[in-house]
Amino acid sequence: MKKSKFYAMALLMPVALLSTASCSSDNEDEDTPVVCPTTSTTRAISESSNDLAFPFFDKVCAQHKPNENVIVSPLSLTEVLVMLSNGAKGETLNQIISLIGTKDIPLEEQNFAISTLNQYLISADSKTSVAIANSQWIDDELKVKDEYIQTNAKWLNAETRNQDLATEKTMNDINSWCDKNTQGCIKEILDEPLPYDCRLGLINALYFKGVWAIKFDKDQTTDDDFTNSNGSKTKVKMMHQRETFPAYEGIDMDMVEFAYGNEKFCMDVILPHEGKNLDECLKGFSSKTFSDYVKDSYGRDVVVSMPRMEIKFKTPLDAPLMEMGMRNAFMGGDFSGISDYDKLFIDKFIQATYIKVDEEGTEAAAVTAAFLNKNSAADQEPTPLIFNMNRPFVFIIREKDSNTILFMGKVRTL
Repeated sequence: MKKSKFYAMALLMPVALLSTASCSSDNEDEDTPVVCPTTSTTRAISESSNDLAFPFFDKVCAQHKPNENVIVSPLSLTEVLVMLSNGAKGETLNQIISLIGTKDIPLEEQNFAISTLNQYLISADSKTSVAIANSQWIDDELKVKDEYIQTNAKWLNAETRNQDLATEKTMNDINSWCDKNTQGCIKEILDEPLPYDCRLGLINALYFKGVWAIKFDKDQTTDDDFTNSNGSKTKVKMMHQRETFPAYEGIDMDMVEFAYGNEKFCMDVILPHEGKNLDECLKGFSSKTFSDYVKDSYGRDVVVSMPRMEIKFKTPLDAPLMEMGMRNAFMGGDFSGISDYDKLFIDKFIQATYIKVDEEGTEAAAVTAAFLNKNSAADQEPTPLIFNMNRPFVFIIREKDSNTILFMGKVRTL
């Protein structure tokens, strides 16, 4: 009999308009507003995800070299943690929901909230593509509790596959599922068959593709220098425009908001002033600090220089999550809500991310995987804000009404 191992994965990839779980079609009335869910639980999910985002981001940055780019997806992490919490018990559950920020909320309300939020994000902006797909892959030899399967199906719309997971066929099936649900952006997540002791795979796919509300003119793109964090310079394609954008001007750094589509989603870019160190400027930066920046922003005449970029990033999350209090799940956790077949614990937690920015807009992606093993001024024209992103900066991609952060990254080197 095979040993038991559990795999939970969340995939976020750039994608064009999807044919299944996708945002509104072009035939629908684009002027019809989609109302952001306002229940206290849904707000709590969004707010706690953002509260989690900043310390999570800091801890991931801390485990990488000063000149490395870092991109994380707080929403992807939250999705995986919710799926894990549905099968956790006791102190393992307490630590997971404490990290999510829903410790005082019943699991059914938590699931309803994430389901409602997901549906809203999919349909929030008819000009921005957001799609979510879920599947659960169950090995023939594992007896998963019906309640667990039904919970994921009900709230996360997860399709269920039953088959021998440790085969080349399953590897191909999973890769085909990823290929289909990312419109070919991710053709494979597995480069070899799953190990013989794999018992369960949970895959969550979330895709984002946003077109700038104010596009850059390709004819204005030039070859310019980007100063990396180590002082070296790289030639990049720098996009340029001068428009009115919501902007915050700080003592050491500025922030400008760039909207997508119908302006439900946006990218906020935080840029230190010339001569200022990005990491020094970000010390103590939190969800509240960011919220204050957003509230204090106002329409400014901004001269923008933004580099085209395409960045891939991958990092282990075991240490950051344990440092943030989720220790039990990695040290003989209680996942008896999934199955009584074996005692399981998380062996690995990994996130891989991707972003591409050009004159048209942004594609952003992440792959999050948790592996569980068996436990052996007045009329005068104001001076424009010069926002030249020719040095390290931070970006945050969020939905504005729910204030849900999908991605955040620190660009140190191009």
